Order: sequence, then structure tokens, then C-alpha cells
Amino acid sequence: MANSYTHLAFDLAADAGDAERFSRAINEAGVAGVYTGDDDQLDGIGCRFVTEAGTLAIFDSDGIPNLWALAKALQRLLPARLPIGFIYSCSCDKPRPDGFGGGLFAIGAETIVHRDLGELLAEEIAELGENCDAR
Repeated sequence: MANSYTHLAFDLAADAGDAERFSRAINEAGVAGVYTGDDDQLDGIGCRFVTEAGTLAIFDSDGIPNLWALAKALQRLLPARLPIGFIYSCSCDKPRPDGFGGGLFAIGAETIVHRDLGELLAEEIAELGENCDAR
């Protein structure tokens, strides 16, 4: 059996208030009004405010972050920063065809879009095939 990991790290333009709200949400994961269900626990996420740069560094803290909860928290807690997004990677400790990949989240005020790297690759291959058929 292989161990699977998901990793992410990105910076957002932020101020001290943004950093405080987000940090409090991480420390109080599951606070009523921030999350909508049992699957929305903001686990596996860490953050650090870089005052000089005015950025909030967000990263996985344990290799198994809840990506949808992170996207929902960013949408709800940092509405003035939208639209924003992040990418993530997936890996495992054994060479398996399904053990590697990643994806992206694009977050707007009303919508969260998740795209898997496998989906994006399939679309590109299909488009290349169409271009070859047209010749």
C-alpha cells in the first residue's frame, strides 16, 4: 500500500486583518458560520503573515489538506481579495500510475472551480487529436 500526499504553498496579497481572520479560522476549524458540513473542516492548512511583503503565505501542514474547505474559507473570509486561486500537487511514496498529479482551484465570489490535472491533460490530448484529424 502506498502513502499519498497533497501539497500546496502560495502567497496572497493580504493585510494584518486578513491574516488574523484566516489564522483564527485555521485554529478554530469548524466554527459555525464559516463551514457548512462535516467535510468542511479546515484541517491540514497552515499560514504565516509576512508583514514586510504584505502577503499571507498559505501551505499544507501535514500532506493531507482539505482543499475544498480551503477554497470555501478563502471565498468566505477574504471576499475583498477575490478572484484568487491556487494550485496543488499530489504524490505518493511508491511509483503508481494513479499516484501523481495535481490540479487547481479558481475562486470567485459566487463560484469555485476545481480542475484536476488529469482532466486538463485529457482535454489537451483530445484537442491535439482533433488538430491531427483536420490535416
